Amino acid sequence: MKKSIVTIAIAAIALTSTSIGCANNAEKLVGAKEEVVEAKEEVVEAKDELATAQENAAISAAKAATVEEWKLFKIESERKIQNNEAAIARLKMSLKKPGAALDATYKENIEILEKRNQEIKAKVNDYETSQSDWASFKRAYDADMEVISKAIIDMGANNRK
Repeated sequence: MKKSIVTIAIAAIALTSTSIGCANNAEKLVGAKEEVVEAKEEVVEAKDELATAQENAAISAAKAATVEEWKLFKIESERKIQNNEAAIARLKMSLKKPGAALDATYKENIEILEKRNQEIKAKVNDYETSQSDWASFKRAYDADMEVISKAIIDMGANNRK
């Protein structure tokens, strides 16, 4: 009788551990399937993020100046800025001429021109480090240079009168 009780007990323990093991395996299998689904979703999200990043990089590259374009622009802008500086220096020299009855506003206007020329120079140097939207930068630069050049010409014409 003891043998049969022990045998039944061993059989019950074996059946219990087998059923628990199978249940755990089933739960693990379901958990693994969920992990696979989550991993696939993460891969899809990563691919979408990569595509977005590539598009943004392409847009940024299109907005930035090419190396040759930038070199040419830099040389031309430095030449224009130096020409402006020379013209401003000539205007300053006209202040020192004897008999020139120039008022304080004329001197103030020369200082404003000098400051604007320096601001343009700083913008060019800032663009070199930031490489932002080339088209809008160039439009703004051209407009600023036209304004300052016209103001220098106007002041020179007023000086001769």
